[in-house]
Amino acid sequence: MESCKNELAELTNDISETDKASIYVGGLSHKGMHDIESTASKSPLLTAINAKNVADELASSGSAMIDKEKLLEWDSDILIIDENRLGIVKEDYNKTPAFYKSLTAVKNGRVYGQLPYLAYYDNIETAIADIYYVGKVLYPEQFKNIDRAKKADEIYSFLLG
Repeated sequence: MESCKNELAELTNDISETDKASIYVGGLSHKGMHDIESTASKSPLLTAINAKNVADELASSGSAMIDKEKLLEWDSDILIIDENRLGIVKEDYNKTPAFYKSLTAVKNGRVYGQLPYLAYYDNIETAIADIYYVGKVLYPEQFKNIDRAKKADEIYSFLLG
C-alpha cells in the first residue's frame, strides 16, 4: 500500500494546478444510497492523486450532501459516478435531462463510473484500484504506462489472495 501511495505521488506531484481538470464524484454512499448530490470533500482517494476536487471548497471534510444547483456552480470538467448508485442517478437523469445536459462534463462526454468501494465498510482494495482508474482519467499522459486491469489484479491479489 505504501508502494502504491508513493507511486501515485510520483506520478502526480509535478502537475501544475492550471493543468488539472476539475472533478466531481457523486452518488457516494453515506448511511444509505444517495443521488448525485452525495459526494466527499477532501477525499483521501482524490488527495492521493492531487486531484482538483470541486467539493474541497466545502467547510468540512468527508461525506457531504450538496444541492444540485451547486453542481451547476462548480461545473466540473469531469464527473465520476459511483456505479452502485448509477441506477439512482439514471432515474434522476431521466426526470431532469436538461439539468444534466447543461453540465460541461456531460456535454463533453467526460462522465465515468467507478467501482463502488463504500457499502457497510470500506473496500480498501477497490478504493486503491479506483484511484488508479481516476488517475488515468485525469492524467492520461502521466498514467500512460499503467495498465489499470493489471494494476487492479495486483492490488486484489496482494490484499485478498
